[in-house]
Amino acid sequence: MELQLKYKESQGAPAMGAFIPGSSPRDWLTEIGSWKVPLATLRCFVMPASLADNRTSGLFVVFAAKILPDPSKLRHPYRLTADRLFLPVQASLYPPIDTSELKALLLWDLQVFHPVIGLVGFEAKDELQWAQLIQLRQAETTDWSLAHPGIPLPPPLQMIGLETEEAPAEVMEELKAVINPRPLSEIPVTDADENVMAREGKKALNWLSKIGLYLLLFFILLGPVILILLGVCLLVVLFKAGNFPTGGLIPLLVILARVLFNIPGLFSSGGRGAVTTSNQQGIFGRAKQWINQRLEDLEKQRDSELKRLVNLFDQNTDEALRYAIPLSSPYLNRGTAPASGKLGRRSTLFNLGNLGGGRRVDGWDLGDYNLILRQRYEKAANEAIAAGDFKRAAYIYAHLLGNLHSAANVLQQGKLYREAAAIYQDHLKSERMAAECLEKGGLLTEAITLYLKLENPEKAADLYRLLGKETEAIRYYRQKQQSLQAAGEYLQAANLTIDKLHETEEGKAILLQGWKDHKAAEACLERYLDICNDSENGGLSTAVSDIYAKHVPPLKRTSFLNVLAKMSSLHPEEQFQATALHIAYETVSAQAAAGDTGGLKLLSRFVPQDRLLSSDAVRYAQHRLKLPPVLTGPKYWELRKDYHWLSVAPYHDQLLAIGRKDNDLYFIRANWQGKVNYHYLNNLDDTGVPYDLFVDPGLSDCALITSELLDIKAEEKLQADEYFERELWLRSFYNLPGGNLACCLNGAGGVSKLHHDAHELLLSHYDFKGNLLHSHTCKIESDYFQPGQARFNPRAMTWRKNHFYYHQDNLLLRFTFTGEMEFLEFDTPVLSYSLTGQHAALKIAVLTTDNIFLVVPELKKMRVAARFREISAEHICLLTDQRLVVTQQEKASIYNLSGDSPVLQSTIHTANAIQAIIPVPERHHCAFLENDRRISIYDLNNFENN
Repeated sequence: MELQLKYKESQGAPAMGAFIPGSSPRDWLTEIGSWKVPLATLRCFVMPASLADNRTSGLFVVFAAKILPDPSKLRHPYRLTADRLFLPVQASLYPPIDTSELKALLLWDLQVFHPVIGLVGFEAKDELQWAQLIQLRQAETTDWSLAHPGIPLPPPLQMIGLETEEAPAEVMEELKAVINPRPLSEIPVTDADENVMAREGKKALNWLSKIGLYLLLFFILLGPVILILLGVCLLVVLFKAGNFPTGGLIPLLVILARVLFNIPGLFSSGGRGAVTTSNQQGIFGRAKQWINQRLEDLEKQRDSELKRLVNLFDQNTDEALRYAIPLSSPYLNRGTAPASGKLGRRSTLFNLGNLGGGRRVDGWDLGDYNLILRQRYEKAANEAIAAGDFKRAAYIYAHLLGNLHSAANVLQQGKLYREAAAIYQDHLKSERMAAECLEKGGLLTEAITLYLKLENPEKAADLYRLLGKETEAIRYYRQKQQSLQAAGEYLQAANLTIDKLHETEEGKAILLQGWKDHKAAEACLERYLDICNDSENGGLSTAVSDIYAKHVPPLKRTSFLNVLAKMSSLHPEEQFQATALHIAYETVSAQAAAGDTGGLKLLSRFVPQDRLLSSDAVRYAQHRLKLPPVLTGPKYWELRKDYHWLSVAPYHDQLLAIGRKDNDLYFIRANWQGKVNYHYLNNLDDTGVPYDLFVDPGLSDCALITSELLDIKAEEKLQADEYFERELWLRSFYNLPGGNLACCLNGAGGVSKLHHDAHELLLSHYDFKGNLLHSHTCKIESDYFQPGQARFNPRAMTWRKNHFYYHQDNLLLRFTFTGEMEFLEFDTPVLSYSLTGQHAALKIAVLTTDNIFLVVPELKKMRVAARFREISAEHICLLTDQRLVVTQQEKASIYNLSGDSPVLQSTIHTANAIQAIIPVPERHHCAFLENDRRISIYDLNNFENN
């Protein structure tokens, strides 16, 4: 039988050797140098041209087991089989042969089966010694002591940056100059009855009217002055001549006043009963009447222009935008421009230079056209975003709608980061958003300045490292590390130390500090053991034994077993499994002897093949230790008492919350068995701005942190593990527009926000990255609805069954994705509401200042289905089992809603005042967050008819 090589796809085995073709040692060393492995770790053998030709054809290199090069750098990789035979990675022996039989056939210390050369064998003495290839030249006797040192090298480059050639405003001015403005009257009209002669006649008439108006104003202002001067001169001449009678002075003055000021009754023959005709009004009265008529004509002309503008939007949006007039802006009305009845042509490109300007405007009273034009503008902006024309969308939002938040948002989408940063920093006063825009645009030096001002040294260090300024980067990494350790965030401090400072041993020491703490002890120990496992072979067993011997006090034994059980499931190495099982037996035995059964339930995780071990452990705990029977009653577990908990929300089998300790914001993830993980989010300014956590499991796997002045950027995926069955995304939504009212998750996989500007109520939709997708105007006719007086309340809006629901003042509002609104009015203000889940029949419990109502939404209206008589409450919550929980202070009332009217089922009295009602995933259960930071869980079936 003759063995041959047969092509086969990669076997999946690592490349343990490589062939370098060629006879030049220079070529060999060049290729070996590209592998970036130490030359001393390689064994090299010179390959012959064939079995009959001893000329050199190449070099065969054998790698050390622990130091392998990047496989992508190997041109001809070889794998090792039968301990001594090297075959090409994409080849196998044919016919197949057993490994033991193959080993018996191998005669040399090392064999290489080359597809062309054939089988070549080497002994250990055949290994190439590189020193044999080096030949030193004979030393020269030339005296080089008089040589000139030459021109010194230029200093090394410290940084290469980009310099902006032009300010953004100048660039936008050039773009604006491309469009030639012209009046709207030059656009051809659609009226077939109006021909060219008629249009030209109107133009001529308009010009004549303007000339007449200017002449009249000239005579009104200067005519009286000229008459007075002439009269005074005449009097002076007559007095000097000495022949002017004194009695004639009074009639002359009366005549002058009658002409100029239209004083009635002077020289009239009828006295009081005389009638002043239009011919007797005087020059000022006639001028006033003429001006009023001109103003009426001007209003008619403006109405006609606005109508033409609306029609033009329906025909040609691009052209209509050139004549569109601003509806809202914080910089409007800086003075008054001359009145006009024409709409001038404008550039539709966003112009940063025009923002904040002090130019005068000719204010038009738009009336009903305000809403119509706003809808046209928003539609044009939405179409521009969909088409990717972000400059046009930014122009509409900034210059026409005055919505600078949305303008900056779409500029980011269009990668116009400098312009977006200028809006955020100069107009919206959001330096963090400006810093992010500058970073995305590659303007790192400017971004660093803002990040340091915002006290974010880690981000500044990241950018310094990108610029190659390692000294500054290390300094600010150290600053962040110290602040994290001072806050007790050892896991984050260790990750920063290991990943960014590249100090593994220092990071391990910080993790041991975290294990001794109570906040994230298990997570710190897991990270420590992972590092030990990666550092060297067998390091995990040694590290576990060392930790168990030196750093596991009695109170941490169960936590240590938790970590050890998790590591045991991830690392099947025989040595570590034996070490972990021995420690588990020893720990559980010591705990059981002391009456502690905390580790018994974990023992089965170390021996998963023993299916009876778990039940045996339970029987042992119940019978041998004679534990007291479990009593039916509330179940308690506590949150940290030194935290102020801002918001609590259930998510499937988990409980999520955000809390504040001093000026630090934390996020917790807990299960209903009391396992709590704490996550440090950020340091907050002490502004007193409330923060909220929004979760809707039926819509999204996202937990959304919101606030009106949010200065946190969070986007982290929290994985499922043995404590938490479902993964989730923790995100912050920080791009809130001005005039915020509420926000919520929507049915389109994003976030919707209700806000207002100076004139209108707006509904805007975003994706989770903060990109604006659509914006719509909402209109509601109600005297109760005053959005300008409402404060931001993210929980006031919810998405259910293709509608948004929102409450304010005496109203419960329902509106669609595009902003069509309807409302249900109550006699007293609405305090809060609760809705059923996504998959249940929709009902809404509404809490007002003096009562509770059960509302059932129908196709065309919302109907009050039931009313609770004179019930006062602080919190309400609809459960999935047709129950309503109503709380006030330490009292919770449970109502059954399965019948035609609500029926009081039971009453629960808690030890402390109830701060929040929390639905529990287990049916017929409910939980309360009490004021002492304790969570109490009740089985409602145990309280029926109490």
